[in-house]
Amino acid sequence: MIRLYMSGFQILAALIFKAFGVAGIFRFKGFYARILITAKVETVGFLTMMAGVMVYGGFSWFTLKVLLITLLVAFTNP
Repeated sequence: MIRLYMSGFQILAALIFKAFGVAGIFRFKGFYARILITAKVETVGFLTMMAGVMVYGGFSWFTLKVLLITLLVAFTNP
């Protein structure tokens, strides 16, 4: 039960990060400022979302696969 609440909180936090990113894209006018905001929000939102998915999945092969995908994206993301 606690795992469900923890994962829900992390996924909700990721959605809030992404919502701030959308607001930031509309707020900033310059191309480079928009690129910076998009990269930061995508990275933090994705990592938080995947952490919530891993907590929800528990200790299984699915979690290992999600962890490997998360590491791949973390290393290849700007």
